[in-house]
Amino acid sequence: MLAGNLIFAACQWGTQIAISRVGTQTHVGQYAVAIAIGAPVWFLLSLQLRALQASDASGAFRFGDYWRLRLATIPAGLSLIVAAVLIASYRAETAAVVIAYGAAKAIEALSDVCHGAHQRGRRLHVVGLSLAIKGVASISAVAITLWITGSMAWAAASLGGAWLALFWFHDRRRGLEGNATPSFAGWNTDRSWQLVRLGAPLGIGITLLAIIVSLPNLLVESALSEADVGVFSAMTCLTWAGIPLINAVGQSSMCTLGSLWSERNIAELRRLTLRLALLGAALGLAALAAVALFGNWAMTTIYGPAYGGHPAAMLWLTAAAALLYCTRSAADALTAMRCARTHVCIHSAAVIGMVTAGWMLRSTLTLETAAELLAGTLAFRGMTLAVAFLYATRAASSARDLAPVTSPDIAASARRAAA
Repeated sequence: MLAGNLIFAACQWGTQIAISRVGTQTHVGQYAVAIAIGAPVWFLLSLQLRALQASDASGAFRFGDYWRLRLATIPAGLSLIVAAVLIASYRAETAAVVIAYGAAKAIEALSDVCHGAHQRGRRLHVVGLSLAIKGVASISAVAITLWITGSMAWAAASLGGAWLALFWFHDRRRGLEGNATPSFAGWNTDRSWQLVRLGAPLGIGITLLAIIVSLPNLLVESALSEADVGVFSAMTCLTWAGIPLINAVGQSSMCTLGSLWSERNIAELRRLTLRLALLGAALGLAALAAVALFGNWAMTTIYGPAYGGHPAAMLWLTAAAALLYCTRSAADALTAMRCARTHVCIHSAAVIGMVTAGWMLRSTLTLETAAELLAGTLAFRGMTLAVAFLYATRAASSARDLAPVTSPDIAASARRAAA
């Protein structure tokens, strides 16, 4: 799975580079705006079903429950993206890019449920293969279509076509292995409502985090131009290159975190979370050193001279990424502990502070101040996540009436799988 994540991340980065080389800064900016609009919508409606599947050590829900609920959220997501485009009054081409990318993310959401089933069954190699194919297909579709048509809208549409083919011929077939083919005939309102209640706080929390990450792009687009969004997005993509590695480690550890919480093994849960946090911190420090030494050279060499000249912004963006690296484990542990409302409270406070600061800086906003705003917001998020995790584990370890939620057989199986 790690190899698949790295290949997919390299291809995502390569996709943006291809857009900057084959197209223009405006094309890069349109692509960044599409991500900034589409990502929060699909994060919200995802309800973090994949994380719930992977950490469901007790098998409380079946694959069909997750699948049917995901299908039900697709129309709502597409409607929200169209509404956002109409409210924002984007130019026709930019609006077409946002809608086409949103449709592609709807297809990706279906694949996501299949990946969750494989994570739960510890078939991570299947997920890794899917991500590797997806990355290669994405960069090929976007680069070739943009080169032929010169239109970012058609390039985004071809991206959706590539993801649809992957879902239909690989993810759908492999995801249903060992599961009965789900249909709406088996819809269970009570079970679906239980999943919604469990996943809604997680979906809201990850959506707020997506807003935190996307808001600087939207602020730059509003205060400066789409070309400046392209530069800011390119710097973010380069300086956040370690995100896929951290995501792969986090996704691989979710099953173990869920098992430890099911057994109420708080001491081992703390130790694993700390080890993952130290790994993230080491990666962040290495990234800061690399960007300080070679950041501006890398931007001008990879993207072109027009993308250079912002070393301070690159350092702030790298610091923001480092904060995400070292706090990912605490966020995953809180998810495994089903502390979903904690995510909502922390991210809500962070978004309110970020929006307030962005509004105050709107007349003097630069790429550097946008990067500083992002780093400061993620620093607040990281500190509050750490405090929340320590409080939650201390409360759990001191409670006298905690009992494992799994049977002895399931707990023993989870321990063997984790080993």
